[in-house]
Amino acid sequence: MITVGYMMIYFLQGLLPWITHSLKPHSPRQTEIGRQKQNVTNETLCKNCPRQLLEYMNVVTSLDFYKCPDYRFLRRLIREAAAEARVDLRDNVYDWTPLIKKERAEQDRAQEESLFQSFQDVLHVRQLAQSVETTRMSPLRQTAMPRTHSKNKSALQ
Repeated sequence: MITVGYMMIYFLQGLLPWITHSLKPHSPRQTEIGRQKQNVTNETLCKNCPRQLLEYMNVVTSLDFYKCPDYRFLRRLIREAAAEARVDLRDNVYDWTPLIKKERAEQDRAQEESLFQSFQDVLHVRQLAQSVETTRMSPLRQTAMPRTHSKNKSALQ
């Protein structure tokens, strides 16, 4: 629940005090981040956020491990905070949505090109096979055709 709060703060502010790009497990920096998370106040974290987010963080950070949260109340706080921040929770558009659409379009285009190339390859192979068959069959046809033709001619007379 606390992590959800951190994510909402990050989405609204674009940063958290302890975020770094180079972090290795069990590094001194990771230990320092743990200390920062323990020492930072919810007021500091939620400085430029809707007041409901501060209330959300106060509730979830004060919960006892075995205490069941009031999920209905917490969801209401999230909806109110989103409304105050003018965030539409139901639009299903996220920062990464345009990237996904672009990747899908590129994949579709690559797949179409691949299918088109495969189709061209099949046509080329068929043309080669027909050309080879025509080349192989042409002496047989020249010798076989008159015989077949003459048999048909005599059968018709």
